[in-house]
Amino acid sequence: MKNEWHCAQNWSTSSVPDEFSDVIIPDVSTTSFSFPVLRSGTVEVNSLAIYTNGSLTISKDAVVVVHRNAEGNCENNLYGEGQILFHTETAINSKKMIAAGIK
Repeated sequence: MKNEWHCAQNWSTSSVPDEFSDVIIPDVSTTSFSFPVLRSGTVEVNSLAIYTNGSLTISKDAVVVVHRNAEGNCENNLYGEGQILFHTETAINSKKMIAAGIK
Protein backbone atom coordinates (compact mmCIF):
# COMPACT_ATOMS: atom_id res chain seq x y z
CA MET A 1 0.00 0.00 0.00
CA LYS A 2 1.18 3.46 -0.84
CA ASN A 3 0.73 4.84 2.68
CA GLU A 4 1.51 1.75 4.80
CA TRP A 5 4.13 2.46 7.50
CA HIS A 6 5.52 -1.08 7.33
CA CYS A 7 6.15 -0.97 3.56
CA ALA A 8 9.88 -0.36 2.96
CA GLN A 9 9.29 1.19 -0.48
CA ASN A 10 7.38 4.04 1.18
CA TRP A 11 10.54 5.39 2.81
CA SER A 12 13.46 7.35 1.34
CA THR A 13 15.95 4.69 2.47
CA SER A 14 13.82 1.76 1.22
CA SER A 15 13.71 0.34 4.74
CA VAL A 16 11.12 0.59 7.50
CA PRO A 17 12.04 3.04 10.30
CA ASP A 18 13.43 1.61 13.52
CA GLU A 19 14.48 2.94 16.92
CA PHE A 20 17.52 4.66 15.38
CA SER A 21 15.52 6.53 12.70
CA ASP A 22 14.78 10.25 12.61
CA VAL A 23 11.43 10.16 10.82
CA ILE A 24 10.27 13.17 8.82
CA ILE A 25 6.73 13.39 7.50
CA PRO A 26 6.58 16.27 5.01
CA ASP A 27 3.68 17.86 3.18
CA VAL A 28 2.95 15.56 0.23
CA SER A 29 -0.48 17.05 -0.49
CA THR A 30 0.62 18.35 -3.88
CA THR A 31 2.37 15.15 -4.99
CA SER A 32 1.34 11.69 -3.80
CA PHE A 33 -1.30 12.52 -1.16
CA SER A 34 0.07 9.51 0.74
CA PHE A 35 0.60 10.22 4.40
CA PRO A 36 1.79 7.27 6.50
CA VAL A 37 -0.68 5.08 8.35
CA LEU A 38 0.35 2.73 11.14
CA ARG A 39 -2.44 0.14 11.23
CA SER A 40 -1.21 -2.18 13.99
CA GLY A 41 1.72 -3.08 16.19
CA THR A 42 4.31 -1.00 17.99
CA VAL A 43 7.05 0.94 16.22
CA GLU A 44 9.95 2.76 17.84
CA VAL A 45 11.74 5.76 16.33
CA ASN A 46 14.53 8.02 17.51
CA SER A 47 12.64 11.20 16.64
CA LEU A 48 9.51 12.25 14.77
CA ALA A 49 8.99 15.48 12.81
CA ILE A 50 5.66 16.23 11.16
CA TYR A 51 5.90 19.26 8.90
CA THR A 52 3.07 21.70 8.21
CA ASN A 53 0.31 19.96 6.23
CA GLY A 54 1.88 16.57 6.92
CA SER A 55 0.03 13.95 8.94
CA LEU A 56 0.37 10.58 10.61
CA THR A 57 -2.53 8.24 11.36
CA ILE A 58 -2.09 5.78 14.23
CA SER A 59 -4.89 3.21 14.19
CA LYS A 60 -6.56 1.84 17.31
CA ASP A 61 -4.27 -1.21 17.62
CA ALA A 62 -1.04 0.72 17.01
CA VAL A 63 1.58 2.53 19.10
CA VAL A 64 4.46 4.83 18.15
CA VAL A 65 7.27 5.15 20.70
CA VAL A 66 9.51 8.22 20.27
CA HIS A 67 12.83 7.97 22.11
CA ARG A 68 14.18 11.50 21.75
CA ASN A 69 11.86 14.23 20.57
CA ALA A 70 8.99 15.25 18.34
CA GLU A 71 9.15 18.36 16.19
CA GLY A 72 6.87 20.38 13.98
CA ASN A 73 3.12 20.09 14.04
CA CYS A 74 2.90 16.74 15.79
CA GLU A 75 0.06 17.76 18.08
CA ASN A 76 -2.20 19.02 15.31
CA ASN A 77 -1.39 16.43 12.66
CA LEU A 78 -1.81 13.12 14.47
CA TYR A 79 -4.96 11.16 13.68
CA GLY A 80 -6.57 7.89 14.74
CA GLU A 81 -7.23 6.19 18.03
CA GLY A 82 -3.75 4.77 18.61
CA GLN A 83 -1.09 5.94 21.02
CA ILE A 84 2.13 7.92 20.82
CA LEU A 85 4.53 7.49 23.74
CA PHE A 86 7.63 9.51 24.57
CA HIS A 87 10.71 8.09 26.32
CA THR A 88 13.52 10.15 27.79
CA GLU A 89 16.17 7.68 26.64
CA THR A 90 18.66 8.93 24.09
CA ALA A 91 19.13 6.71 21.07
CA ILE A 92 22.45 6.73 19.24
CA ASN A 93 23.39 6.13 15.62
CA SER A 94 20.27 7.82 14.31
CA LYS A 95 19.44 7.84 10.62
CA LYS A 96 17.12 10.28 8.86
CA MET A 97 14.19 8.80 6.96
CA ILE A 98 11.58 10.63 4.94
CA ALA A 99 8.04 9.34 4.94
CA ALA A 100 5.76 7.65 2.49
CA GLY A 101 4.90 8.98 -0.93
CA ILE A 102 7.98 11.15 -1.49
CA LYS A 103 9.34 9.27 -4.50
